[in-house]
Amino acid sequence: GITIDRVVSGEQQPESDHFIKEENTQAGSIEDVRWREAKGWFSYTIKTNPKESVQLYIRYWEEENRKTNVLIHDQEIGRLEADAHTSDKVKTASSSIPKALNENSPLQVKIATDNGRTSHKILEIRVIKETF
Repeated sequence: GITIDRVVSGEQQPESDHFIKEENTQAGSIEDVRWREAKGWFSYTIKTNPKESVQLYIRYWEEENRKTNVLIHDQEIGRLEADAHTSDKVKTASSSIPKALNENSPLQVKIATDNGRTSHKILEIRVIKETF
């Protein structure tokens, strides 16, 4: 498979297995799909393969007026933004992980937002091998 490691957000065992740290977050579920969102931030320790080109793959629930900053080792590698007319639906986003940040496993992957904002509901985060 191309997945190196994955975390299901909002599920206690996967989150504790990935050493969740959090500040001002909440978790819940929509039709049995678990999620976590932040008014502050949360982070996981996620395995990678430093020898591979890898991407961070995020499944999230898209809602209007949300903003999510995605960081690895506290460096922003991408963000999720929603237009005001966004419909509520599950989307996926992927960002290439810069080689300089992928030199050691595991990665510290952080989901954060701006002051006064709320992040998207994050469903799942994976580190995957890039396939060309």
